[in-house]
Amino acid sequence: LKNLSKKIKTFVVSHGVKGTEIEEKKLNANVKKKALFFSRIHKKKGLMVTLEAWNEIRPENWEFHIVGPKGDETYEEAVDFINKNNLKDQIFLRDPIFTQKEKDKLMREFDISILFSKNENFGFSIIESLMHSLPVLTNHNVPWKSIEDFDAGWYIKDDKNTLITTLKKIFDCSNDELFKKSKNALNLSKEYEWNVVFPKMKKMYEILN
Repeated sequence: LKNLSKKIKTFVVSHGVKGTEIEEKKLNANVKKKALFFSRIHKKKGLMVTLEAWNEIRPENWEFHIVGPKGDETYEEAVDFINKNNLKDQIFLRDPIFTQKEKDKLMREFDISILFSKNENFGFSIIESLMHSLPVLTNHNVPWKSIEDFDAGWYIKDDKNTLITTLKKIFDCSNDELFKKSKNALNLSKEYEWNVVFPKMKKMYEILN
């Protein structure tokens, strides 16, 4: 829009969210770590490439849980892939949930969140993950460079090899490294609370007026 005309007033203001009272994530060294995919199960969400990357590594001490409603044939593709590659002991498809109470309970189970999407205009599952102290692995197709700026996860190229390399690094992370990113994730989420976002929106409308 800016390239079309200097006369066009352009603003980038995020959605606002209600802050969470969830405590910082506490990591348990004696149990398997868990990664969460929390989104609609659709080809644009990058689930299949994530499964392919996971299958390349097959980490011993991690699980991957997929939670979301069916959006297209990707659900059946995922089931078929998991079965064919004998991943049922590592990757779990779970029923979708929708209420805030269910989300709060669910996200307490996990250590990181993954959304390797092809396109997002904001990505509410990303902010919801951050609000629950979950570092997020996503890519440059989503407008979340702040994840990189805050060291609140991993913001990488939309490339399978890069995804595999990054997942290997994550699986080798120490508890201290994950805990640091977890704290940063919670801190980043506070940048999107309404008390921060509303003044930006107010200023935008005042300028437009």
